[in-house]
Amino acid sequence: MDDKIVEWVERIAVLKLPIKEFYTLSLNDKLIAYHLWHASAIGDAINYDQRYKHGLQLRNLMLEIVKHRDKISEELYSKTALYTNKLVLHHGNHYRDSSRKFIPGFTEQELGKTVKELRNSGVKLDYSKHLGKVIFDPAFEEMLTNKNPGEGKDMLEVSHNNMYENVTLKDLENYDDEFHFNSKIVKEKGKIKEMVFRAGNPLKNIPPGLYSEYLSKISSHLESASKYAESPQAKYLQLLKQYFEEGHHSIFVDYNINWVKTDSKVDKILGFIEEYIDVRKMKGEFEGLVMIRDEETSKITRGIAELAQYLEDKAPWKQEYKKKWTRVPVANAIELLVATGQGGPITWAGVNLPNSQDDVRENHGSKNNVLANVVNMRNSFFPVNIKEFVEDKDDRERLLKHQERQRFATISLHEVVGHGSGKVSSKLGKNPDKILREYYSTLEEARADLCALHHIWDDKLRKTGIIPNEDCCKASYTAYIVRYLTVLDSESEETELHEDHHRGTHMIINYIMDKTNAIKRYEKDGKTYFKIADYNAMRKAVSDLLSELMRIKAEGDYPAIKELVQKYGIKIDVKLKKEVIERSKRLNIPEAYAFLMPEPKLVKDNSGNIKDVILEYPGSLIEQAERWKELER
Repeated sequence: MDDKIVEWVERIAVLKLPIKEFYTLSLNDKLIAYHLWHASAIGDAINYDQRYKHGLQLRNLMLEIVKHRDKISEELYSKTALYTNKLVLHHGNHYRDSSRKFIPGFTEQELGKTVKELRNSGVKLDYSKHLGKVIFDPAFEEMLTNKNPGEGKDMLEVSHNNMYENVTLKDLENYDDEFHFNSKIVKEKGKIKEMVFRAGNPLKNIPPGLYSEYLSKISSHLESASKYAESPQAKYLQLLKQYFEEGHHSIFVDYNINWVKTDSKVDKILGFIEEYIDVRKMKGEFEGLVMIRDEETSKITRGIAELAQYLEDKAPWKQEYKKKWTRVPVANAIELLVATGQGGPITWAGVNLPNSQDDVRENHGSKNNVLANVVNMRNSFFPVNIKEFVEDKDDRERLLKHQERQRFATISLHEVVGHGSGKVSSKLGKNPDKILREYYSTLEEARADLCALHHIWDDKLRKTGIIPNEDCCKASYTAYIVRYLTVLDSESEETELHEDHHRGTHMIINYIMDKTNAIKRYEKDGKTYFKIADYNAMRKAVSDLLSELMRIKAEGDYPAIKELVQKYGIKIDVKLKKEVIERSKRLNIPEAYAFLMPEPKLVKDNSGNIKDVILEYPGSLIEQAERWKELER
């Protein structure tokens, strides 16, 4: 296992992301990928600033310090390099999962002395005294996003991401965001205003806005990519360019409608997308992903997409909330080429977009991608988890045998059928995320998981060869129990869960254990294990909870989802958490995985004509961050 790990950042394993499909592309597609890669890498800086107002300054400071390894002691270099790596992994000095600030292993005095010495040698460093609290005081601006602050506390006031400034939830009770995902809201002299993210367009008298220096460069690369693309890909690239220049939500909707209808070999996710760190569920973090379709692995994902209407009709919720699919959704297994901003270098296994329920998803569909090379790399490590946390011999052998197939099937079901399914009540009047707010993402991730756990048993999946047999279905349930335990491992400093995927998993398992005897918890040789004692009872509990979550989403029932998440999704069994962490550490099981991603380089002939594009890997996370930073100039 360790031979696949390039470096460790504490207990996060950094892996080299394997790419093979890139080399099968035509030159035009390689050039599309080249420009989309640059657009993604340039925008990485935006996410540092969105997450924390000092994030970009911290990144720039630490990357500059570690450049001068020869001028500082080896001991201090190792401490500064670790802190820099963590800043890069989390896009700032707050953990991605727990939202809590982390503190470096060096002191404020050591940093001050180093800065002074480097400045004396001619190195320019942006370091001022106010950064002392920012870096070294764990209680100062402690939480990036606090969705569970306690009664009477305003979630915006106790959250320190950079989506808002000087505003409270009460200030925004009746506020209608003009720019939706792509603005920051501030209060100046008692007045609320939006700072829109846009490059500007002088021909239309549209002034530049926040992040214009990045978005103008991104727009330029989108223009270049569109020249190598055929319609309709060229059309949606031009629409996205227009959106980054002008900022209007209607353009983004038009872009998404065109995007979900295309199925190009090289694709991308680019812009202000996921709203996980915004308690209002309004503002999107920048992310940039470039993806290449994996033809062979896509057969599973497409097979599930073709069953979308059939599975919707068999969903356990009320008929009035069942969606009529107008077309088979676009669904692919892809190779990830790069993931920046909120998307990386710690990235996910699959994605379903766009997120908007009313203006795109219900009427035009969505696009679904399983990140095959990411999933395969993670799967290669999973047997160690299985052997440690699955005690029953039959369960263990079954899961080891079916791990790869059940994982691809459940991710595909999660993305295509889970996130893509259902419709909201016509009486609701607005997107459910704006009503369910801080609990919506937990609900939606749990609902997608439950769709996978519910539908994986359907006979049609076995008849079509997507699932080989019932043992594979049983293996998926055992795998979900292992996932429940690994969630505890990734929240090592917490007594509560903060990340929405983790809350969703926790809610599902705790609900099932509370309502049924389907899952047996026991100890053997001083270790805690979980075993599914009654598959039928677990399947019924999955169906019941799935039906209720769909009702809550469709009707916008805020009190109901609050009660479920508060009861089952947040509190951690601290004793079990400590045990899981100790067992994982003993076996060197990574807490999470991050990736080194290749950079495309142009190859030219003697006349300066482009004849090929090749890939070149960085040697470390810090080198990767430095390369991306260089593109901002």
